[in-house]
Amino acid sequence: MKLRSRPAADPVPVRWSGVATAERFVAALPVLRPVLMRQEGWSCGDWVYQVELTSRIPVQSFSPNRAAPEWVADLPAAWWAGLRAALDGIQRLASAGLASAHWLEAAVRSVGAVDAAPWAPSHGDVCWANLAAVGDRAVLFDWEDFGRAPRFTDVAVLLLSSLDTPDVAARVRAHFSDQLDSPDGLYAQVVVAAHWARRFKAGEHVDLAPALRAHMRMVEERASRTGTQGGATGRCAPC
Repeated sequence: MKLRSRPAADPVPVRWSGVATAERFVAALPVLRPVLMRQEGWSCGDWVYQVELTSRIPVQSFSPNRAAPEWVADLPAAWWAGLRAALDGIQRLASAGLASAHWLEAAVRSVGAVDAAPWAPSHGDVCWANLAAVGDRAVLFDWEDFGRAPRFTDVAVLLLSSLDTPDVAARVRAHFSDQLDSPDGLYAQVVVAAHWARRFKAGEHVDLAPALRAHMRMVEERASRTGTQGGATGRCAPC
C-alpha cells in the first residue's frame, strides 16, 4: 500500500495516475507485476491525499537504489529473455491517449530533436530498484512513471544505470544490443543521459557520472556515424 499527499493548491502530479494508467494499458500482457486493486483520493483542509493498494509479490527488488549489484550479471538466460519479452510487449501497445513519462519533457527539450525517434508506451524507470525475480521470471515494480517515451527508453535506462557495474552492463548489452545500437536506441540513450545530467546537478547518483561520461562519448561517435538526429551535437556534454 502507498499513501501520497500534496498541498491542495498544487497541480496533480502525473505520477499519481501512472499506476492506474499502466493497469489499463498492460493488464492483458503476461508481465509479472503488482496489480492495482484499489485507488482512492480525498481532501482534508489544505491537503489532498491518495492511497493505492496493489497485490503483493513476496520478493524483494534486486537493489535499494538504481545501482546494479554485481551478482545480477549471473541471472539466468530465461530471466533476461522474460525481461526482453516484457519490455517488447509494452512497446507494442497502442499509445493513443497516453501522456509522456513525467521526467521526459525537460530531457527531450535539452536534446532538441523531439521527434528524432518514434514514441511508444514505456515503464519509465527500469532500473535495478524496480526489478526482481520469481524463479526465472522477471518482475517489474513501480509503475508510477508509466507513459509515452522515445522508443527503447526503458532499455536505455537499464543500461545507463548499470554502467558502473561493467559485468552487468555487458549482460544488458548482450541481450539488447540490437535495440541499443539502432538509431532509435542511440537517441534514447542521449535523452536518458540528459535526464541523468540534471540529477547529477542536483547531487543525485553522482557516483555514476564518470562511467556515463565515458559511455556517452562512444554513443555520440556511433550516432555521428549513423546520422542519428540529436546524437552527435555535443548535447551530452553536461553529463
